[in-house]
Amino acid sequence: MSVGLSLIVRVNADVPEIYSLYSGELTEGDYIIYYNGKAMKNEVSSNRLSYSEVTPVGDNITTSDTSIVWHIAQSGDYWTIYNAAAKKYAASKGTKNQAALQDDGTDDKSLWTVSGSSTYEFVNKNNAANSVNSNLRNNN
Repeated sequence: MSVGLSLIVRVNADVPEIYSLYSGELTEGDYIIYYNGKAMKNEVSSNRLSYSEVTPVGDNITTSDTSIVWHIAQSGDYWTIYNAAAKKYAASKGTKNQAALQDDGTDDKSLWTVSGSSTYEFVNKNNAANSVNSNLRNNN
């Protein structure tokens, strides 16, 4: 999978447009998947998920751009990454460096393991099983 990820920014529930730097165990909620000035977006371009440039102020990002907000939820032993604006799940096509958006969040290509507590690593279930690039990572 070829998408940008190094830090996750969690939505501040009191003010929906403000997203604050998050650390700790991942829990279900709305997040911006962010790395080095870029936020993962709900569009595929050249077989990769695209990104929007964002400028944090302190540890906050203020935006009303729903294309960069992802709902991360546990699904059994795995996690799904869903964008409500697109009504799609972040997924792999199952081949090296090929991203996809899918309608189905139960397919192995749209399931992820998660590790980390201040930066997070997402590993695609399908790609890991098939020894293909499996990490959700920065799309430079």
